[in-house]
Amino acid sequence: MGAGSGGTGTSGGETHSGGADHAAGGLASGGTNQGTGGLENDGGVDGSGGDAEGSGGQNGSGGNTPVCPDKVIDDSVTILSVDELGALTGVTQITGDLTIGKVPDYSSGEQTLAFPSLASLACLRTVGQNFTIQNTHDLETLDDLGSLNSVGDLTLSGNAHLTDVSALHELTRVGVLWISGNANLESVEGLEGITRVDAITVAFNFYLANIDGLSGITLVDGEFRFVQNTSLPTCEVEALRARIGDENISGEVTIDGGSDDPCDP
Repeated sequence: MGAGSGGTGTSGGETHSGGADHAAGGLASGGTNQGTGGLENDGGVDGSGGDAEGSGGQNGSGGNTPVCPDKVIDDSVTILSVDELGALTGVTQITGDLTIGKVPDYSSGEQTLAFPSLASLACLRTVGQNFTIQNTHDLETLDDLGSLNSVGDLTLSGNAHLTDVSALHELTRVGVLWISGNANLESVEGLEGITRVDAITVAFNFYLANIDGLSGITLVDGEFRFVQNTSLPTCEVEALRARIGDENISGEVTIDGGSDDPCDP
């Protein structure tokens, strides 16, 4: 495991019939390497294990926040197994990237990883750079991330059974927000606290039916991209764009492949 970093480039203009690079259910964007719904990112763990959780606390949406003394990893971390995830128990801050999962290896047949829960991250409050959860096959909710209140970029990509992101309700500022290839995600409820992003991509989430959870966004410093969310009415995306205002979107606008269903009055 080694250190890793990422970035995203944006450009001006508007596109309504394309503008997104499709790659086997994923997108390619700027300096972020996104393929088959995932990111490439390396990391390493620097810090001792141990359980720093206080007694009597439960994390998750609707639960109590655990009592956790500060425990910092001053590095980037990539997690590829449940055992590696367990080593993060009690960690409150990761100054670099945190990547859970990896880009699928189709040559070996290994495409997704098993992470039934993220309970070991109940104390995590801050990820200094990119926080990526990608290509998991049994993760259904992010309930164990209820303490998380600060990230750099946020990527949720290729998580086949993810249905609920409401535990991320403490986030208010995200760099690049990337939500793609989550086949069973129906809403983004819980992200209402986010008011500003550097760029936003929502793509290939085939059951995503509403984006009310993005209603708090008032400023997009880069791209605004909604592509191939086939159950999402295009009028909802246009309404979000109108609420933000084109003068508050600095990059290219791409709206393509949504549903023609009408929006509620």
